[in-house]
Amino acid sequence: MKGAWSGPGSITVNGNKERLRCRATYDVKNNDLTVDLHIRCASDSYKFDLQGGLNYVNGSVTGHWSEAANGTAGAISGTIKGGVFRATVTGAHFAALMSVSTRGSSQSVVIDSPGSQISSVTISLAKSGRSN
Repeated sequence: MKGAWSGPGSITVNGNKERLRCRATYDVKNNDLTVDLHIRCASDSYKFDLQGGLNYVNGSVTGHWSEAANGTAGAISGTIKGGVFRATVTGAHFAALMSVSTRGSSQSVVIDSPGSQISSVTISLAKSGRSN
């Protein structure tokens, strides 16, 4: 998971689906128990800049996130099982389910928040040659 990733995706904002272009970086530390993440995506009319920190303890993942473009933040909690990270993402006016599956040099990120302004985000990332 460590390193730089990039790839396409889609976002559904207010019922309208748009293509995304995304870049992600993951800094894995503390014997693979801590991850700092940064995911930037943009469509023709929308962008988000997500940053966060995750800690893994006894099968559970907890952490925090912030999103600079829209000025919001919150908490992440979930589990890792079979190479898939599944989490609940919450904020002041936001709740979503998130899954991240990494297989070799491919990664899939899915965020679902039915009924909200941003109801879904799907991203397919590939490991890039850059180190950050």
